[in-house]
Amino acid sequence: MNSTSVGIMLIVTGVLLFLTHWLSSENKSLGWGNTFGVGLAQAMAILPGISRSGSTISAGLYLGIPRSRVADFSFLMVIPVIAGAMLLKIVEMAETGIDITALWILIVGFLSAFVSGYYALKYLIKVLQKGGLHWFALYCWALGLVALVAI
Repeated sequence: MNSTSVGIMLIVTGVLLFLTHWLSSENKSLGWGNTFGVGLAQAMAILPGISRSGSTISAGLYLGIPRSRVADFSFLMVIPVIAGAMLLKIVEMAETGIDITALWILIVGFLSAFVSGYYALKYLIKVLQKGGLHWFALYCWALGLVALVAI
């Protein structure tokens, strides 16, 4: 992907986040259909510039899931992704020969990402409960414009 594509996807992410400001929570459950919808949003985050947490939380809000529940669910959804990436790296390291230093770096990196993600989510939940997710749209738009101009 080039910077134009990333810039466009950042602007799309910003639009998704911005429009959540006017959504009201319908207190729907995390049934199979809603879970699948949020999962599709996570799959879209494979595109550079689409925020994984932004897309999953926005999708959950569009589906009527309460703000705090969708934030918790979004956090839980990333655990298998991170653990799977770590497992693939360990398998790769096992096939090429495990350097114990590299293994420790991988473990420390995983734990650091988990802890920092946990605290970032706690902050994000507070922002979500106040209905302020749309403010992150400004960041995405600014970064998207920088990516478009930096061609």
